[in-house]
Amino acid sequence: VASSMRKDVWEKYPLPESTFAADHQWAKNVLLNGYKIAFQPESAVIHSHDRSAVYEFKRRFIDHKINFQQYKLRLFPNIKSLYFGILGDIKNKSKIILKSDFNMIFKFYFLIKNIFVSAAQDMGTYLGAKWEKERKTDNSRLFAVLEKKIIQGV
Repeated sequence: VASSMRKDVWEKYPLPESTFAADHQWAKNVLLNGYKIAFQPESAVIHSHDRSAVYEFKRRFIDHKINFQQYKLRLFPNIKSLYFGILGDIKNKSKIILKSDFNMIFKFYFLIKNIFVSAAQDMGTYLGAKWEKERKTDNSRLFAVLEKKIIQGV
């Protein structure tokens, strides 16, 4: 969402050309070359999107497919962890919505939307990593056809 870096590091390691997740590729490269990446919680960033649940599913699917390819990362290794992840996301985002300055109609709208978006995001996270793992053991054409449909429009 937001970052800063030393100019000499940027010049030595510019962002790679990529259709998706160039920042992930860049971060992996600089870490493997001995640099460190630090999170600065004092920095303030406001970043927001009002995207559909379908779009969020597709985006997370692609993101976590790449995360599995590069790092073997699976945030939700099983259905139980996915279930609790969805519930936790709904709960945490609902608290933010309820504390907002929105009027009650907007709060109601975003609370309902939150259920679908949170579930879609976490399902995309789960299935993206699982897809990549399973695809390696099953060379059927079905995986290629479905994946093309899933990532269409992102």
